[in-house]
Amino acid sequence: MLLKKTGIATTYGSDITAKVDTPVVHFPFNGSLDNYGSSNVTVTTYGTVAYTDGETGQALSCNGSSYLFASPFTLGEDVSICCWVKSSTSGKMPWVLQSNASNLLNLFIANGSYYLNRGDSYNNPFKTDSGGTISYSPYLNNTWHHYVVTFNGTVCKLYIDGEYRGKATTYRSPATTNSGIKIAGGYNGGHNYDINGAIDDFRVYNRCLSDIEIASIYCDN
Repeated sequence: MLLKKTGIATTYGSDITAKVDTPVVHFPFNGSLDNYGSSNVTVTTYGTVAYTDGETGQALSCNGSSYLFASPFTLGEDVSICCWVKSSTSGKMPWVLQSNASNLLNLFIANGSYYLNRGDSYNNPFKTDSGGTISYSPYLNNTWHHYVVTFNGTVCKLYIDGEYRGKATTYRSPATTNSGIKIAGGYNGGHNYDINGAIDDFRVYNRCLSDIEIASIYCDN
């Protein structure tokens, strides 16, 4: 696999052969809502969604008041969540996984930065290793960007466009099962957190992907 993306080839060399196993959940959104992962998760649409040109074929277009509900959903204590997102609307979720369970991964943006919440009454900002916040402004430009978060029970790492950007820390034990997960939106505030844009190639792995595996997924489009 040739790493042709700007910056990634510099980081990992000109080519990479990392093989990533089948995710437990995989929605390519290529004209259908079929799950190509190893689980039996299915999705139900709420509001108006349609198919549009994506980064890896077709993608699912959402209008800011629509979302998907995936069930039954089971996560291990180690988890990686990947997807392509195109959005230009500040205040919306730039990626997309939120649960009505109190201590599953709730990922969102607010006050110009990326945040993690585990139902522990704290909004934990993702920060660079030097302590700076990670602004979402460069990525709300109506072009495709690839997001990955990995979580090992304490530390949640954020990768954007194949590269590690920073991490957030939480001390609440993870919930491993739930009746369902909302994709492309958030539970709080009605539709205030639903994506106005498009989502593509949504994946969940029940383990933490390595840096080189994340770079491989990013370049495999």
